[in-house]
Amino acid sequence: MAEPDLSQTSLLDLIVELLAGRVEPVRLTALLAELHRRTGQDVDTDPGAWRDWFLRTYPLDEVGRLRLEYAETRRRIREIERRALRKLGR
Repeated sequence: MAEPDLSQTSLLDLIVELLAGRVEPVRLTALLAELHRRTGQDVDTDPGAWRDWFLRTYPLDEVGRLRLEYAETRRRIREIERRALRKLGR
């Protein structure tokens, strides 16, 4: 399966997608490669580190900050759900 073309996607949208979670493995690989290609940063797969780097590097308006916060909140909720399901033995 070919990697998706993310070259026209804004950096903010790439970071938001990474923060939102539930990215398919092929897309995650492409997303991280595109972030690395454009930024020269190697923050690995840590969504929070990418968010922090982006906020330090690019000033955002309130809408941009809200998008990042919303995506981060969704990622945290999914992680809590995953842990709860593991505890239930599912």
